[in-house]
Amino acid sequence: MAAIAQISIDLTKIDQSRVIVKGKNKYLNLDVLIRDEVNQYNQNVAVYHSQNKEEREAKETKNYVGNGKAVWSKGEIVVVSSQPKVAQTQEVTADLDF
Repeated sequence: MAAIAQISIDLTKIDQSRVIVKGKNKYLNLDVLIRDEVNQYNQNVAVYHSQNKEEREAKETKNYVGNGKAVWSKGEIVVVSSQPKVAQTQEVTADLDF
């Protein structure tokens, strides 16, 4: 899928404990949710702090930090499965008369 979204992040909502410092660079992991429907402001993108495994399992509330709208899309949405792919084999039997 190819898409472009414009987002605005409310910097006052950033939890500074989530900022990752590596050397002189700082990183913040975010999840961007693109919905099929738009809200009253013609926006369909929401931005949250990324959650770790423990937070997801505990079903903690996501920390909302911003919003926006999709401004371009190739028109294809590809669903990514989190399940590992299992190779499927099929047994083939045939009656061969020579």
